[in-house]
Amino acid sequence: MRSDSMGSGADLRQLCGQFEELLLTAIVPQSLFTVDTLGTGNTLGQSDSSSALSSGVTSEVFRQTFAAAVERGGGLGLGSELARLLGGDTA
Repeated sequence: MRSDSMGSGADLRQLCGQFEELLLTAIVPQSLFTVDTLGTGNTLGQSDSSSALSSGVTSEVFRQTFAAAVERGGGLGLGSELARLLGGDTA
């Protein structure tokens, strides 16, 4: 049984896509975006105030951007499957 408070199918798909994006951001390892800055041995996420690239904030931006790009490219299928199930389509 589908509740009218869930909104239209497009809204549901968008919401489920956003959930998938958040989930990807949470599970993608920060080490995936670790780089050595100028051979100093410093990596993204380590403290070195002299380099903007070595901030954890920058690494988090890469993770969020990566997750958003995956979701825009069709995602992993989780968002569309959630939308299908929550929308009452079990076929």
